[in-house]
Amino acid sequence: MRSETHPLQSCSGSAEFHLDTPKHAQIVAEALRGGLFADDTSTLSVVAKDCTVIAVFTATRVTTLRRMHTSCCEAVELVLETIEAFDEPCP
Repeated sequence: MRSETHPLQSCSGSAEFHLDTPKHAQIVAEALRGGLFADDTSTLSVVAKDCTVIAVFTATRVTTLRRMHTSCCEAVELVLETIEAFDEPCP
């Protein structure tokens, strides 16, 4: 019997969010950088530029990747609801 080890292959995905202001984009990016790791092999990279936030996920399983994407979208919704509730209106 022969045994072989194969390196784990990863899959990746991304989500792009367009926000009203660069300030809101920075707030969302900082919030996303605080979590969303499903396991030790998952990674999340977040970039904010102008009014856009891009989150890139990698995971070893598609189900984990889907979970991370869903969690990211839910987190952004919560952050935006909080911004809306507490942010001062623009002059």
